[in-house]
Amino acid sequence: MSSADAVARCDITNNEGFFTLEFSVEYATLFSDYSYVAVDDAINHASFWWGARLLNAYFMATQYVMSGQLPDSNDNTPIYTHAQLSYRAGNTTSMKDPKIFSNWYYFLESDGKINNIPPDVSEIYNNASFSLSRPLTEGLFFAKVFRSFVLVDLGNSQAPNLLLDPNLLQYALDPGADDFNREPGAPLIYDPKKPDWQFAAFSPPNKKLEVETAVPMDRAFAEFKSQTGPLKTKTASIYTEYICSVPEKKAASAMALFTLVANFALFQTAWTLFKYVLDQKVTWKNPARNYCEGCLAQGHGLIVMDDGDNNPKKTSKSLHSESSSTRGLLRYESLEGENSCS
Repeated sequence: MSSADAVARCDITNNEGFFTLEFSVEYATLFSDYSYVAVDDAINHASFWWGARLLNAYFMATQYVMSGQLPDSNDNTPIYTHAQLSYRAGNTTSMKDPKIFSNWYYFLESDGKINNIPPDVSEIYNNASFSLSRPLTEGLFFAKVFRSFVLVDLGNSQAPNLLLDPNLLQYALDPGADDFNREPGAPLIYDPKKPDWQFAAFSPPNKKLEVETAVPMDRAFAEFKSQTGPLKTKTASIYTEYICSVPEKKAASAMALFTLVANFALFQTAWTLFKYVLDQKVTWKNPARNYCEGCLAQGHGLIVMDDGDNNPKKTSKSLHSESSSTRGLLRYESLEGENSCS
């Protein structure tokens, strides 16, 4: 699992009627890269600042709990080499209810075994006896943050949102018993000695994500509250533009020139086509139509080939005299009559 995609649907009603728009969003980044946010500003865009760090933390944590042995009751936790998780809108909007999303998943283990039979939702999350529960639980929280992030970007302040409500933001930073991956003794508890501690800690605004400045997620809100602005969003504007060719009035001289050039081009094309059709028709009826009158009057061949010894292979019946021959070349012979061709 190396990226995430989300589809947002907007129903819009205005003076021109009812419209439905769908937006596709792709998430793919590194744990300390927030460049996918246009403005990473903790003061004026605090919701985006918190959201970008939560997205990275939960996405990296989902990958981590898929990559090796975990402290579950199942001692042989499989190693997964490929996975696809799908979360669709459920029958509730409560951010603390796991039924906010319906779930479908596909896991490929390192030994080639495939797991893609979803049990009941109540058995998927926070279930240490179910080997897929840890990545599915972490993926659920990533989906909640991703949904909130997209809604903030679209200016939706009506739906419940982890990034607009301070209480829900603290819940995302410290989910407690709703995410058994982050409870004491679980694999995602902050430990600066771990090589992948970034999934459980944030650095202050305007600081790089480093272990020296890192603060555990469950303490981040209290530590950074005074350094970040209010959680809010702004109304989003969606612009549509129809691009077409708009006619403009040309100058009289330009119009005359264009007309003249077009007429000349049309006349030349028509004349060339007329000549071609007429030539084809005439030569089809009589191939000799294009010969000169002198040639037609003689009615015999005009060129003979010399064999190199001044002995023509073929002689015209109306030959009168011969010109001197040249070995290997065509010899032209004079013809009787006044209308001979030269």
